Amino acid sequence: MYAVVYIAAFVATLTVPFVVVDTQRRTDADAWTFAFASHANATHGALVLFNAINVLICAWEIALWVHRERVKKLHVGFVKKFGDRVSDTARRARDGLNALIGIGAGLID
Repeated sequence: MYAVVYIAAFVATLTVPFVVVDTQRRTDADAWTFAFASHANATHGALVLFNAINVLICAWEIALWVHRERVKKLHVGFVKKFGDRVSDTARRARDGLNALIGIGAGLID
């Protein structure tokens, strides 16, 4: 549950200030809070939200790259505990894709 709160806070931290500043820039500085709903730019808000989510995904990817040895150890532990079902599923999906596009099986190994 904490992860959801942290993600929401992270995205809001990267979204809300830019939308507020953009709205302040386009309205009267004294009465901007009352005009926020009518002057907020939905396109700008959507783009800022999209960028905030992309920053979050990049942070996750960087964390996975930094901790890749730990991820490998976890993967080995999961294979020992649950078997190699994931690899078999991925292998079947790859072979099915190769057959679908007409490439001989085993070219993408």
